[in-house]
Amino acid sequence: MSQTLKNIVVTGVISAIFFVVSGLYFNVWYDKKLAKIEMGFADSIFPYREYTEDELNKMFPQTIEPNVDIPTRTTPEETYTKFRQALKENNLQMAIEQLYNETGYDMFINFWNKNNVKITPKMEIFAKGYGGMENKKYEENVKDLTKAYRDGKFMDGYEGYPEKIEKIQMNTTVAEYEYDRIEEEKVFVNSVHFRKNLTGDWKMESL
Repeated sequence: MSQTLKNIVVTGVISAIFFVVSGLYFNVWYDKKLAKIEMGFADSIFPYREYTEDELNKMFPQTIEPNVDIPTRTTPEETYTKFRQALKENNLQMAIEQLYNETGYDMFINFWNKNNVKITPKMEIFAKGYGGMENKKYEENVKDLTKAYRDGKFMDGYEGYPEKIEKIQMNTTVAEYEYDRIEEEKVFVNSVHFRKNLTGDWKMESL
């Protein structure tokens, strides 16, 4: 075998080994990237950049209060007054409108939009699972109001809620108020909780 032919064979073998090793390395590298993409830790577009810790904290926050910076449009006292008015007028729809009805999913979506974060399918799944698509407390309140309305007890409810309520504690997104309720000549202290929604309206979380 001539020297030239030997050189060609050696070069071919080395090239083959190089491509095999490169292919194995790429497969291992891609599998690792794919796993991180599936977990939402890396971009799905080549070169599959891994997100920084700060980006991940924005994409998958464990706790958020997205309504902190939203200015108040309707105060708890104003919402409470509208709720009493709805009971007095026997207006079920108006009463329901005073309830806080946003879900954890809503808060995550608003948080990401406010921070200009691109929402990926994985983030959608996270928001639905971690935040939740339902507000069970709201559904319970609607159910209780609907039953009271059908039973003709809205006026009784109106008389049970005094005109004034007293603020006990309040921060940027949640508040607690108390009022005295008289039943069978006995005075009971009841509380009502409010939460500020995405439009700046404080809504009732409890009845």
